[in-house]
Amino acid sequence: MSLWLIARVLLVARRFVARTEDSHLLDTFSTMLISRFEEQSRAKLLDEPFEDIKANVRVQSEYPKEALDSAKSKLEQLFADRTKALQKLTRTAEGSARFYTTYDDSQFSIPQDESVCAKFEQLLNNSDVREASNSAARTSGVHVNIESYRCDPKVIRDFSWTGAESVEKTMAENKREDETMRHQFIGTYSGVTRMYPRRYWRIEPAPITIDLFDPKFRPWFVNAESAPKDIVFLID
Repeated sequence: MSLWLIARVLLVARRFVARTEDSHLLDTFSTMLISRFEEQSRAKLLDEPFEDIKANVRVQSEYPKEALDSAKSKLEQLFADRTKALQKLTRTAEGSARFYTTYDDSQFSIPQDESVCAKFEQLLNNSDVREASNSAARTSGVHVNIESYRCDPKVIRDFSWTGAESVEKTMAENKREDETMRHQFIGTYSGVTRMYPRRYWRIEPAPITIDLFDPKFRPWFVNAESAPKDIVFLID
C-alpha cells in the first residue's frame, strides 16, 4: 500500500468523521492504519541505516556553478590518475606475459602432468579468495571460474604471469600512490581473475547460491572488447 493511498483513505475517513463529528473515531482509525502499514511494509527498516549518521548530517549553502566546477576538476583528476595507474599496470603485465614460458608436458620423456598439477593446486589454494583464511594477506588473490579446469595449461599460464613479482609490485605502487583506489583486477579468457588487494569472495546466500562469476562475461570485460583481447584490466 502506497503512502498516497493511505493519504486518500485518511481524507475519505476525515470527511466521514467530520460529518459524524466523532474525532475519537478518526484518531483510532488513523493510528490503526499507520500501525498496520508500518507492520506490513517494514518501512522502519529503511530508517535504521541512517540512525548512525544523523548526528553528522549538516545543511549548508552551495553555489551551483562553483560546485559544478569543483566536481568537474576532481573528476578530471580522478580519471587522469586512474588512466595513469592503468597504463602502468598494463605495461608491466604485458612484459610479464611476454617473457613467461608456457609449460609444455611433451618436452618430458615421462609425462609430468600430475606433479605439475599438484604443485599448482597448492599455489592456487594459497591464493584462492574463496578461502576466508586467505583474505588477511596484503597481496593479490585469485578467483578461478567454476567451469574452468584448474590444471588447464591456460589457467596455469594466466595464474603465473598475472602473479609475477613485477605485477604484484606495480599493483602495490598504484595503491600506495592513491589510497582511494580500492581494488585492481586482471581478468583473462581462461577464467582467471586476479585482484589486489585480495578480499574474501562472499557468496550470499551460500546455501542456495552458485558462484558462476566469469570475468569474460562481465559488462566491463565485454564492453572493452573493441578488438580481440586475451585480457582486460579493471581499476576500481
